Amino acid sequence: MDRNKEKEQRKCLDKLKDNNYCGTWFAATGCGKTKLGCDVISIIIDKKIKEGVENPKAIIVVPTENLRDNEWTSELKKWGYEPLMKYIEIVCIKTAYKYNKKSYDIVVCDEVHTQLSELYMLFFIQNSYKHIVGLTATIEDEEKKSLLSDFMPVVHTTPVNVAIELGLISPFLIYNLSVRLTNEETTKIASINYLYGKCESTLGGKYMCFNNANIYKKKSYKDSHPDKHNAANMLWIHMSRRKKILTDASNKIITTKRIVDKFPNKKILVFCKSVQMAEKINDILGDISTIFHSNTTKLKKDQKLKNLKDFSEDKYRILVSVDALSAGLNIPKCDLGICVAGNSKTLEDTQRRGRIVRRDKENPDKVGIYFNLYIPNTQEEKWVKSRLKDVDEKYVNYIDFLEEI
Repeated sequence: MDRNKEKEQRKCLDKLKDNNYCGTWFAATGCGKTKLGCDVISIIIDKKIKEGVENPKAIIVVPTENLRDNEWTSELKKWGYEPLMKYIEIVCIKTAYKYNKKSYDIVVCDEVHTQLSELYMLFFIQNSYKHIVGLTATIEDEEKKSLLSDFMPVVHTTPVNVAIELGLISPFLIYNLSVRLTNEETTKIASINYLYGKCESTLGGKYMCFNNANIYKKKSYKDSHPDKHNAANMLWIHMSRRKKILTDASNKIITTKRIVDKFPNKKILVFCKSVQMAEKINDILGDISTIFHSNTTKLKKDQKLKNLKDFSEDKYRILVSVDALSAGLNIPKCDLGICVAGNSKTLEDTQRRGRIVRRDKENPDKVGIYFNLYIPNTQEEKWVKSRLKDVDEKYVNYIDFLEEI
């Protein structure tokens, strides 16, 4: 396993070298992208010191506080690069994009897909660097792919199927488990769908409503086209209300508890889309569970980091999170994931699932298990199918009852 990982990293490193250490590695979570980033930084810093540069500068740009404060620091120390840390700045992109006229010898962009918005691109435009390396699992947005090619083109790709064949990540099984709405939720959805349909009709029907909604929602149409203006605003409100009912369906709380009870020896990550839902699930799971999210009014930073530390040290068996841990968590013992709610994007799904397929030397026969909870015959079922479109069907199972496993 380790030899194959080293070989794959070496392939990428050689390609980066051929391209003056400017490029991106697309690789499944668990292939060692962070290790590669550490190696590149070491190579460039050593090179600059030999050239007589007294204070070479490296920066690692990340999307989350956990990556900034924990993961990258741990990896640098793990691989023996602690002496180089005096030359390295680790910063969140929310801060980095404000930098101006700074100069670096090497830039490493972790989860680079999060850094390609018009706003965050200011970091690359306003500052200078000699070498730049991007790390990510994939990028779906074609415009972002085009932007990436201008700064750090893809030099090597290690998709999930290759990573499994090489033993870089654990094999996995996906169970898409249907969950029924309550009678009250069903009634609410029916009412929302009726009101949504009226707005859709006012805005030109199914195929025109979104384009027209973007036009008529502008204040300039409030007086000249009041019906269309109102429908444009209400269309998004109804859609948001419907999504909230689906993603936070109350039976998903019970279903999550049943999954946890069915696998009493698994170390589990639960992914939600709202803090309210995460809190409800955390409460019902009791003292075997803790929580992690970015709402600082409900969870202070120190407590959030303590919860994460306690989970990593096995003081809790389950960690319930809200988006913040879709990327950047490295706990090989995690072997079961529950997606209470997700979107249609393959990237988020790949990252979340990547948390439970990291190789565990203490459990070489590990098989990751990943659940997608969804409401059948709704938009949520379409989202599940969309985000799994690139996953080999042999890993995917659709079930209606947990007892089918």
